[in-house]
Amino acid sequence: MGAKATCPDLFRLRTLRTGLVAAALVAALICASVQPAGAAPNRVVADLSDDLVEINSSYHGTELLLFGAYRGLPGDDLILEVRGPSTDLLQRRKEQKAGIWINVETFRWLNVPSFYHVFSTRPLAEIAPSQTLTESGVGAASLGLRLARSKGGGGSHHNDGDESPVSAATASTDKQNAGLVRNMTGLGLWATRTSSVKTQQDMLYRTALSLPSNVPPGTYVVRVLHFRDGVAISESKTDMKIRKAGLSALIYRFAHDYSLFYGPIEQGIVMRKSINERTQSRLPDLHIGLALTDCNAIAEMQNANNIGPRRHIARQRQGPVAAEQCAAGDLCCSRSAFPRWRCNQ
Repeated sequence: MGAKATCPDLFRLRTLRTGLVAAALVAALICASVQPAGAAPNRVVADLSDDLVEINSSYHGTELLLFGAYRGLPGDDLILEVRGPSTDLLQRRKEQKAGIWINVETFRWLNVPSFYHVFSTRPLAEIAPSQTLTESGVGAASLGLRLARSKGGGGSHHNDGDESPVSAATASTDKQNAGLVRNMTGLGLWATRTSSVKTQQDMLYRTALSLPSNVPPGTYVVRVLHFRDGVAISESKTDMKIRKAGLSALIYRFAHDYSLFYGPIEQGIVMRKSINERTQSRLPDLHIGLALTDCNAIAEMQNANNIGPRRHIARQRQGPVAAEQCAAGDLCCSRSAFPRWRCNQ
């Protein structure tokens, strides 16, 4: 007798088209209702319409469908949490001195989620007490936020590149947490959307997850909690990946993996562009009704700077030069493009 497929195996099939979402929900419902013998009860399952998001040069944000099934009763609630990779963040406090705002204190937040969105069927305060939510790991108060004072409290924004912690990490205050939440929410990276999870017949649920254009790459964890009478009775997790793709990914990886070479190359490109702009600015401008001999002089100037063809015939901005002035093979030049004119056969 062949081995029986388990519920997680059945639900591994990812739905990439909207037309297949209904079939995935049916499969999720079967998995939530039928458990193999001896298996621990699992009353909620979750999945995403796409578990891989690629960021390229044309990426301006996207929206995913987060859906699943659960074995619920009337009055049950769901809380969905999407958490991105952890990172360190710098926070600077400014003061006005002598009419100028300057940095007077710098703190480093340690292991802060770079992305944190919470969705729920009702306002969180109506689902469970705040202590229960914290114990269940829901909300900013459950993140265990800690910060440490960093070097370079005042002065420039970059602080000479030295912003390492100079004090032991301590628990943040409610006021500091509120400031961090406000700043991250303003960037679209943190959000709490109550009453945004739609349920059907206490079996199916869905909500829309919007990813902004500045979403950081990494592995994201999607967690679904099933609450009944203020108590979390079941939980399910799934993950998704966000990664850079295309030319932007190549530049990103090169800048991070080979930063020693990336810096000089970038500076060389900037210097080369600056030299080209100065060279072009030395070329005299074409004027309306420019004489043929003057145009030839400009052509010689171009040849000396390795710019353009050998022979040019000037034309006015109002229209082309007369046909008798253009010999076979000559180029008629206008005054509107690189370096200061465009050449046409």
